Amino acid sequence: DDAQLLEATKLLPALKRVCHGLEGEAYATAIHNIQQTSNYVENRLLDRFESASTREDIATMRECAMPLCRFFNGGGSLHNRYFNSIVMPNLLDLGSGDLDDEEEASAQDMLSRMFGAIHRVCAKEFNVIRNVFPRDSVMRVTRMLVQRIFMDPAFGIQNRVDEVLSPPPPAEPLPLADFLDVLCMVHEKTT
Repeated sequence: DDAQLLEATKLLPALKRVCHGLEGEAYATAIHNIQQTSNYVENRLLDRFESASTREDIATMRECAMPLCRFFNGGGSLHNRYFNSIVMPNLLDLGSGDLDDEEEASAQDMLSRMFGAIHRVCAKEFNVIRNVFPRDSVMRVTRMLVQRIFMDPAFGIQNRVDEVLSPPPPAEPLPLADFLDVLCMVHEKTT
């Protein structure tokens, strides 16, 4: 039951505080059981959050995010789930399709479409972050999103730009003039 799940998130920290520092076999068992219950509650909240995200149910996402950020590792597991299961698949999909579909599209066109798609994803996700995560973690989650977009090995902008500027064989490298035009465009879009 979801109400019991949310109630458990309030009780578990108090139980952990009571057991902290206690010694003995009986206490070890109690501490282990509390940790197992805590893990179970955290995973249920994460699953509920992810399920709500597929329905774009902001209220349920927020209801899950609040206790996850407050009581479970500062929201670390929630942030990882949000990026790995919700945000990154969208970025991977838009990155591969936009750059690979048209062989004859210019490098500028491909990068322009990619930056436009990134803009659309960011606009949507910035809104989700602002409406779902607690106020004290909004900037941290936003910064994590931007860092992933720039540096993620699977999608990062740098990797995608490198693919356009130095395509793998059998594609021809860009002529110097086009290469410089693309670099100027990337500089303009990222500053």
